[in-house]
Amino acid sequence: MNMKIGFFPLDVSYKVVDDTPLIHLIGRTDKGKKVCLIDSSFQPYFYAEVDNIEVMNKISKLSFEEEGRTVKVISVKEVEKSILGTKKSLVKISCQLPNDISKIRNAIKDATLNTFEYDIKFTDKYLLDNG
Repeated sequence: MNMKIGFFPLDVSYKVVDDTPLIHLIGRTDKGKKVCLIDSSFQPYFYAEVDNIEVMNKISKLSFEEEGRTVKVISVKEVEKSILGTKKSLVKISCQLPNDISKIRNAIKDATLNTFEYDIKFTDKYLLDNG
């Protein structure tokens, strides 16, 4: 159900339920009611700079076992991004869980030229991306 309300967020957090990160936005409506909005659609991601298509293809197929679960790349997409005022062609790498970002970054860092936005907290990235 999609519904629009006037909303002022006071706090944001996330919980992992069934291997899905759920963003919890706690706040007040424009009428003063307390609400908690839950968003399950936001995927953790970071960017990498790669110099050839083979590296991008290898990243898209990356999967390994760690701590009793499979850590894998969910999607890879080419994007244009401005980094310190310079436009760059980057790869957006989406993961299943926020903690997977550092694990996947460590697994690919020797194959990439550089990585970006891997150190931004999941909840902060959600707020930035959603205004």
